[in-house]
Amino acid sequence: MIDDARTIPDGSVLRFDICIVGAGAAGITLAREFEGQSFSVLLVESGSFEFNDRTQALYAGEISQGLYELDVSRLRYFGGCTNHWGGVCRPFDADDFSTRPWIPDSGWPITIADVAPYYDPACDIVQLPTKHWDNVSWEESLAEFYRLPFMGKRIAGAIFQLSPPTRFGEVYREPLEQSANVRTLLNANVVEIAADPSGRHVTALRVACLDGPNFSITARIVVIAMGAVETARLMLASNAQSPAGIGNSYDLVGRYYANHPGFYAADIVLSEPADVMARPLSAMQTILPRLIVTPQEAAREQLAKFSAWANPVSKDGRLDPSDGYVALRSLFRDIRRGQLPSDLMDKLGRLLGDLDGTARDIWNRTSAATMIRLDPEWETVPNPDSRVTLIAERDSVGMQKVRVDWRLSTLDIHTVQRSIEIIGEVVGEAGFGRVHVHEWLQSGPTPSTFPGHENYHPASTTRMSDDTKRGVVDRHCRVHGIDNLYIAGASVFPTVSAVNPTLTVVALSLRLAEHLKSSMA
Repeated sequence: MIDDARTIPDGSVLRFDICIVGAGAAGITLAREFEGQSFSVLLVESGSFEFNDRTQALYAGEISQGLYELDVSRLRYFGGCTNHWGGVCRPFDADDFSTRPWIPDSGWPITIADVAPYYDPACDIVQLPTKHWDNVSWEESLAEFYRLPFMGKRIAGAIFQLSPPTRFGEVYREPLEQSANVRTLLNANVVEIAADPSGRHVTALRVACLDGPNFSITARIVVIAMGAVETARLMLASNAQSPAGIGNSYDLVGRYYANHPGFYAADIVLSEPADVMARPLSAMQTILPRLIVTPQEAAREQLAKFSAWANPVSKDGRLDPSDGYVALRSLFRDIRRGQLPSDLMDKLGRLLGDLDGTARDIWNRTSAATMIRLDPEWETVPNPDSRVTLIAERDSVGMQKVRVDWRLSTLDIHTVQRSIEIIGEVVGEAGFGRVHVHEWLQSGPTPSTFPGHENYHPASTTRMSDDTKRGVVDRHCRVHGIDNLYIAGASVFPTVSAVNPTLTVVALSLRLAEHLKSSMA
């Protein structure tokens, strides 16, 4: 059942066994796992089924260098950020969960063995074509570049698969509409988490609708699944009992904000042309390998995790594909989803109107390249001074807005510099080519002068740890010191690896759902 919160009588109190706040990848995954259970579930979403300017404006806030505007980088309607998700997926590696002595505050309280059982069902949820991540399984599709003899020891190719991408709000809307025990409430902005006098038990959620009623929700268990920025914002703003906010006894909520930096960094000029893109053309819509520094080499060099897209540069120097090729690629993905897109005629028109550009891009991507541009996306290390805080200004429903102060460290900059050097050493020693480092990286940027940008992957503001003085939630994603408050999403990641977060967000949500079902039994 899906309802509009604006029809709820003002002052009402809604009562459920479990309440999930946020209908993105984490929240919808949780809600669907609870379908058919004997307990009642409420899924609360700030937006509706479509983008709305006034609702989106509730995201506005202040940002530091390198970040996109907060009301641009995220989407506040049913499906959350999966509505503009690129669909890139790969599981975390075993070493991502381990303590790495050269990386401060690294290490999860769980291991890959705790998460691995949930990756396969997560692959189904995001509609991946396979559950295979090793290069051998993709030998026929893997480009020549990733099969060269020097690959595997210091640098390697890593398989990233492409979801169609799954728009959770579209794909899983009908099951939620038909659910008997899961109710979804749209246009409902949760503005406060209220607790009992001890601060150890959540008693209610306060809801405010734009131009609508105010009401409350009570639940035996509350799960916040609003993303790294909004989850921290809501907890900090819920300060009736404690000025620091709920669950914030050790001033950790909002700290350790992480993201994946990105910026073109270097070109590999090849001695001989080589295939770089997957084969055949259809495989380009299934896998998109990245060049990585191997975990063994990263440990030897004491670096954070590093990966980079290896993009063939066309003969005219272009990197961005033509409009017709973009339309063709989108149609491939629609076909994989088994549905005709609502904008089919628009895509066909763009394709037919740009046949020359489409043919040129297909040729560039299916013929051997002479130059490869490296577009890094790497792990930033935990930094308590990188954080989300409240500011005095309030939004249209009365909540304080936030400032996101993203701070890189010297190790973050060293990781990208040294990783590019390693790639240059390997390809040079093999006689494969030479690396030209871009000027911004040659000039020795500092954390404050890094000219790059984020990759829409906010994380780590309510990090996981068994130690209450090092994390906000425990290994089961329960907020320390509160018996019925849980958090789902990338905000619980202690470290962020160098892979896109969504697949791991879904896997951890499945793990949390299993834990909560057992606790409700």
